[in-house]
Amino acid sequence: VASGVYMLLAQRVAGNSGALKALVLGPAEPAKLAFLAGLCTSGAAVGQKLKPDCFEIPAPPASPQLLVSGMAIGLGTVLGNGCTSGHGLCGISRLSRRSIVAVCVFMGCAAATATLRSGRFEVASITQPDRITPDAAKLALALAGGFGAILLPLPLLTHPAVREMFVSVCVGLCFGTGLALGGMVRPSVVLHALSPESFDPTLWILFSTALGTTFVLYRLAAASGVAAANFVAGGAIDLQLLLGASLFGIGWGSCGFCPGPLLVAIGADPTQTGPLVVLLGIAIGMRATSLLPKGVLKVLAARVV
Repeated sequence: VASGVYMLLAQRVAGNSGALKALVLGPAEPAKLAFLAGLCTSGAAVGQKLKPDCFEIPAPPASPQLLVSGMAIGLGTVLGNGCTSGHGLCGISRLSRRSIVAVCVFMGCAAATATLRSGRFEVASITQPDRITPDAAKLALALAGGFGAILLPLPLLTHPAVREMFVSVCVGLCFGTGLALGGMVRPSVVLHALSPESFDPTLWILFSTALGTTFVLYRLAAASGVAAANFVAGGAIDLQLLLGASLFGIGWGSCGFCPGPLLVAIGADPTQTGPLVVLLGIAIGMRATSLLPKGVLKVLAARVV
């Protein structure tokens, strides 16, 4: 819902890595920083008040492997210009050829990496997704009503920049809460979805549901005149896209974190060193893209399709 509402109300793509890139590399757009603030705040709200057991306890400890994984994610999301949210939800909802290719590449690389990491190549067991209990349904309805209530002052905000920042914070809160309650802030859930060992379908159920919802809301946005929600025609598939998607998939499949869930997890507990090391690695990887020689960038720009 958050991705589609962001397009409807702010004509923006809800890209987690793009917002983080704005913080690390600039330009520091206020709306993107507000979106990041919403993500982190949602982690604090869910982790400290609403449902602390949504998060990995304890979180993975700091290690050189997590740093390298973060670097691969940072480098990959900048080169590939997106991650599971920007390409996976928003890009596919616009039928972007580049996004569809990127998602296939990084999902494949993530699955291969997670499988190699586990050392198991056959399905040992299948974890049954948690059933929706009456308490969980009540919480979901209460949160939906709460987010709707938060947006009530929106018509009163006439200044475009203030309105955009307000929507960004609200969408970040909604997006992050969904990631937390859906289990995407727990690396073990993600890694078990990407590898056959103790296969857990939670990731795929959540992604499919989110994609379907985003697609419908994008169509509503396009019908209401939001040009950014229209289908994307063409789009070159170049080496940079393929390399970026591959690196992101390898990083994601080796640590179980991608930018959005990582920021939510850090918001829930900023003292956990593992997620902080992944974030440091992402920042290093993003900064490293500015050091790539022009010759390398020229090669990467070569069109494949």
